Amino acid sequence: MSQWSEEMRKAEQLAKEHPEQAKQALQKGEQFAEQRTDHRFDQQIDAAGRQAEQRFGGGQDPGQAQSGQQDQGAQPEQGQQQDR
Repeated sequence: MSQWSEEMRKAEQLAKEHPEQAKQALQKGEQFAEQRTDHRFDQQIDAAGRQAEQRFGGGQDPGQAQSGQQDQGAQPEQGQQQDR
């Protein structure tokens, strides 16, 4: 196992043991990245934050994380066309 894999495993375990602190750390990281990029990449940063939260638990049980994922983009907003 590479050192990177071992570090990721440790980070995942810590996040599962301390979900509230992990969520706060992710939020602070997102805010930092958004400020450093002058908010040019907010959508990408938010998407990465959601993915990290789902991977590491983010304080949700697996059923909640999956149902939240299904709701994203289910219907386009009024006045917007859906891409196909």
